[in-house]
Amino acid sequence: MKREIFERTYFGDYCVYTKLRKLALDLFIQTVLHILNKAHKKVYGEETPAELVKEVKRVINKF
Repeated sequence: MKREIFERTYFGDYCVYTKLRKLALDLFIQTVLHILNKAHKKVYGEETPAELVKEVKRVINKF
């Protein structure tokens, strides 16, 4: 009985950890893209190209 409770608790904690990790990564990506967009707009006067945004997301998700 105790083993089942431990396994469920561990699994629940793992799920929470995984969700928080994904949330933190999403927040980091949005922050990087916001900074990139502001810098690109300041230098070039236009929005960041979709190809560049896609490449940045791909590189960040590699880690």
